Amino acid sequence: MSRKRDASPINCIATGLLAYILTVPVHELFHMLTCLAYGDGIRCFSASAVESMNRFDYTALPAFHRIMVAGGSASILNAVIGLILAVVLLKASMGPTVRLLLTQLMGAQLAQGFGYFMIGGFFAAGDWGQVFARFPNDPGFVIALRAILSVVGSAGVVGSFFLLNHRSYFFIENPSSRKERMRIALELHLTMLILGVVLGMIVSVLSPARASGELSLGLAALYNLMWIPFFWGFMFTGVMKVLPPKRRRFLYPPPRRAELRAAGGGRGAGADRRLRARPGHLLPLARRAAADPLTTEGAACWRPPLLHIGSIVCRRVIPYPCSCACRGWTAPRSAG
Repeated sequence: MSRKRDASPINCIATGLLAYILTVPVHELFHMLTCLAYGDGIRCFSASAVESMNRFDYTALPAFHRIMVAGGSASILNAVIGLILAVVLLKASMGPTVRLLLTQLMGAQLAQGFGYFMIGGFFAAGDWGQVFARFPNDPGFVIALRAILSVVGSAGVVGSFFLLNHRSYFFIENPSSRKERMRIALELHLTMLILGVVLGMIVSVLSPARASGELSLGLAALYNLMWIPFFWGFMFTGVMKVLPPKRRRFLYPPPRRAELRAAGGGRGAGADRRLRARPGHLLPLARRAAADPLTTEGAACWRPPLLHIGSIVCRRVIPYPCSCACRGWTAPRSAG
């Protein structure tokens, strides 16, 4: 299946819905499980809110446990899951549909985790607003905690812009084509942004907290600002001229490059073995090629570190002329 179909609007909508379900309702599930773990009871559970029975005195708990049970646990877990997914997407080999789902899930988890940090730090709202209310006699601690949340949340949200842009290039065959980058940005990022905001507002309007007057529409709109990483992921990938990632960043290169290497067959493998036997002639070029930004031609000639990206490999393995950084370089005669 081509990546044009893998990142189609239908696939992106389907995986986006699944990513939303695995993020927002699961965020509330984390709240419920934390309350139950500390011996509290649950009066109401929904996709947007959890109401506990408050069976014990929170102020009697140590500060860390008070933060966890009062509402901080869920956003911390979201942030940790998002960072783990970011590493998995970079280091693990997987099918294109699974990668599509995990890319959107990574962005949603980072948005939910670091977004709550940022909103709590700057506006004392959301889960962390409830945490601050559990420290009525310690304003200094609350101020310090809000400052930490503001810094960490802002850094995490900005970092998620670059992570979403970086992971987009697994679906882009020609990074120099603005049309293709725009298509992937629209389908991968903007679709998830629209789903997150629309579903978030629907869930907020139907929330028990909205019926009881605890959640206003303005506060619901503030919570939906957490989906802003997908907006900037769209801007970085499709609109702004943000450089694509270096090819050495990928442990498993994007599918098109792997297909081109596989198309070389036995001759390419033999050439790689012969070139590996004499790395001294080729190491400067390998370093030079590894430092170049990813381009279509460079992607076609990509080889693992210490394997020469020489003209002989390009001409004999790749079925069309090479115009990458190795043009004009000649491999050792023994490699021919």
